[in-house]
Amino acid sequence: MTASEDNRRKLQYKVGAGAENAELGRYLRGLGFTKAQISSLKFRENGIMLNGKRARVTQRVHEGDLVELSVTDAQGISDKLEPFDRPPAILYEDNDVIAVWKEAGVPVHPSHGHYSDTLTNSLHTCFMRRGESVRIRSIGRLDKDTAGIVVFAKNQVAAARLWEQKERGIFWKEYLALCEGSFDAEQSAGDGWRTVNAPIAQAPGELMKMCVAADGKEAVTHYAPIGGLTCRGVPCTLVRARIETGRTHQIRVHMASVGHPLVGDPLYGSGLTGKDGAKLCAYRAAFRQPFSGQVVFVEPFGQSIIAQPTM
Repeated sequence: MTASEDNRRKLQYKVGAGAENAELGRYLRGLGFTKAQISSLKFRENGIMLNGKRARVTQRVHEGDLVELSVTDAQGISDKLEPFDRPPAILYEDNDVIAVWKEAGVPVHPSHGHYSDTLTNSLHTCFMRRGESVRIRSIGRLDKDTAGIVVFAKNQVAAARLWEQKERGIFWKEYLALCEGSFDAEQSAGDGWRTVNAPIAQAPGELMKMCVAADGKEAVTHYAPIGGLTCRGVPCTLVRARIETGRTHQIRVHMASVGHPLVGDPLYGSGLTGKDGAKLCAYRAAFRQPFSGQVVFVEPFGQSIIAQPTM
């Protein structure tokens, strides 16, 4: 299935006086498009249009010209994805981004043993029923046993811009983790946040388990205890967490490394394999709309907030 002219994602830009007589390619670079993205657009049908006609990037633009870009992927939904008849819980959606809630136990992508019951399959079925051809790309992921917000880009250019935001710390998620034990009055930042800066690597001889290791990949987690409570007569603490890096099991490994593994975690805590799961939830996310720059805050228990950027 290919995108029809009616549901292609088109961007329109009116050339201002400051770009008078600039090459079209240079004008697009000024809008934030990379050389690779511009090259990709060149080879799409009507990928780059100037005043209603297909244009070369060497053409000159003038004040008042209309530049149109078709950022819809040439190939839409994969026919190999099996349908999953469970409507996704959509928290936010626009022409380029969709954010959905993932339940604990549901994988993000198809994998061994989970070929149809994933979040990606659910979205695939949703778009097919809408009659839309969308090739989604997740911006980061969540472990199967972690609940929370997952953000998908609906075209390649949006995905590239969101990943860039993620690398720069503009796109972020905040997690809630239920940890074993009570936290002491160890030193923390003035706002209550503490930091674990410890590299993570695969544990020797283990297939799924990770560990803190000097030769591992850089991993930084910020966390702030919210308050203590009791679970089945055992003290535990609710913790907020943010990560600067996206290593496998990062929050689980780092919290265990400071003596507070997640409640129910069968790998790093006292949970039982097959019976428990780490109590972790990605409950808040923020990013900038890839093209308008508007700031989007997504939360599962309230309406998503869209605001103009402060810079």
